[in-house]
Amino acid sequence: MAARTNVTVRLNADENITIKRNAAGQGVSVSEYLRRAALAAKPTASASASVDPAIAQRLADLLDRMEAAAETDSQGRADALALISKAGNGFHSLLARYQAAAPKA
Repeated sequence: MAARTNVTVRLNADENITIKRNAAGQGVSVSEYLRRAALAAKPTASASASVDPAIAQRLADLLDRMEAAAETDSQGRADALALISKAGNGFHSLLARYQAAAPKA
């Protein structure tokens, strides 16, 4: 068996709790949970290389508007649904840009 080594990871309190809960939910140790997650991860392109900051800002603005609209009456909820659809289209566009920029395996 190969020798083990330690890796230090800095987490905030919420991240720590979430990871511990997820590990427990899968019936594995935190080490095993993180090992599986890290080894299964696929490399992605750098966000700065492929994301237009204007698109990211527009999507953030849409999310803010959706949250505000959802807190109002039924018309507000209908408006929120329309905004969700519009944001979904934006996210699909953003995802396509990431996929196009991702290194090929």
